Formats: sequence, C-alpha cells, structure tokens
Amino acid sequence: MAIAGTRSPVETAYVAMDVDRRISNGRFVLGLGSSIKSCVTGLYGEPERKLLSHLRESVKVMRYVIANAHKGLDPVAGEYFSADFEEMMLTAPPVREDIPIWIAALQEKMTALALEIGDGMRVHALWSTVYTRSRLPFITDTLAKYGRKREDIEINAWRWIAVNDDKQRAIDDSRATVAAYSGYKEYEPFFEAIGFGDQARACQLSLAEHGDIAKVIGNVSDEMVEAFVTCGPVDEVLEKIEPFWDVVDSLCPMTPYRDLTMGS
Repeated sequence: MAIAGTRSPVETAYVAMDVDRRISNGRFVLGLGSSIKSCVTGLYGEPERKLLSHLRESVKVMRYVIANAHKGLDPVAGEYFSADFEEMMLTAPPVREDIPIWIAALQEKMTALALEIGDGMRVHALWSTVYTRSRLPFITDTLAKYGRKREDIEINAWRWIAVNDDKQRAIDDSRATVAAYSGYKEYEPFFEAIGFGDQARACQLSLAEHGDIAKVIGNVSDEMVEAFVTCGPVDEVLEKIEPFWDVVDSLCPMTPYRDLTMGS
C-alpha cells in the first residue's frame, strides 16, 4: 500500500505501469491509502489537505494516466493536481489500461470511499474479527447506494498474525505494535469499540510525553494484544481467522513488526 498524499499521481501511475509490465506480467494491484494527517504533514512535510478528497482526485488522475499516457493526455485541472502535459512523451502501451486500484479502509468515510471507487478494499489491521463482521451491513448498503454489486469489489483483510507454538511469546512479540498504534488519537475508536479505550488513551498520553514505546507497553494487556493480533500455533491461528471469511475475499497476513529482533 502507498500513501497517496506523499506521491505525485502521475509518477505513481508510471510506476504502476512499469511494475505491471516488468515484474508482475499483468498481475499488479496498486494499493492506496490516505494515512493520517500527523504522518502526511508532520513526517513527509506535505501541505495540509482534505485527505479523502485528495485521495479521490489522485485515483481519478492515476486511472486517466494509466489508460491514456500512450495515446496523449489532455490538460487536467483539479483541486489538488493540475497539469498541461505539454512536455510529456508518449509511453509504450501498458499491459493493461485498467490496473486495479485497492483502497485502504479505516473509519466509515474511508470505507465508503473505497466501496464507491475502489476495485478492491483492504481493511486495516485494526479491524478486529468482531468489528469486521459488524461492518457487513454497512458494506452491503454502501455498495447498493453506489449501484455496485458485491462481486464488483474484492475485500481483503490486512491481519496481524504471530505464529508461534509458544503462544505467550507470540503475544509478547506483538505487544509493541499494538502499543504503537494505540498511541495515535486517530485510532482510538477501534480500541474504544471493544473495551480498550482507557488503555489506548494511556498510551497516547505517554507517547506524547516520552515518544518511547518501552514506556507505554505496560498499558497493553495480553487481552488487548489478542484483540488485534492473532497469536499462537498454526492450527489455533487458522481457527481464529476463520470468521473473516464471512466478509472478506482474501487475507494478507502481516507480522506485528514493532521492536522485533532477528530472533523473534
């Protein structure tokens, strides 16, 4: 997944076409997310924007470039992106003129945008099993609102998974990742929704003061870790992720990566 707000949509479209041609042989999927304001402006130094509006416009420009860069592009004038393309040289024809674009979903507005314009939707790792299943009516209603069918979009779950026959070790290895995410105010609703709001707010206060995961990790209980990370032996992990299939078409397991060592 790429952060749309930190990249030129033209450059991103060109990269997508190159990867589709040279590496994936027509199998590439372009994943885009908005990230959060503190990251886009505070870390990457980008100007303050309405992140969802910017993402919508970026997707439109990328699709236009991918489909037409080999034919010639007319000027584009948008709220965030404008170009006359006078200096542009024609590209080679792409492998596909419609490279799939998946949108990363977090809260309701972003989920609705993904369901409206995305070829796919990747649900955030903070979507617990319970939360993911609770969103099914919203997904169904939103697709219907935009005249789309369920088969028009692939829904993918980005799930933190820690496989280890020593379950406690898996939980301990995952704790720093949960602590880090709970330290962001923007993610608080996901912790609040399943009873961990106080712990998340404790991490926010400590992170704001210290900026050190080691000093907040004690606020994260085993139960809090397991709400967001599937931990344990392979058979137990497979059983626990089974409910996701009520909602999603595919899963993308991801290691809870914060503060891991080579021996973890």
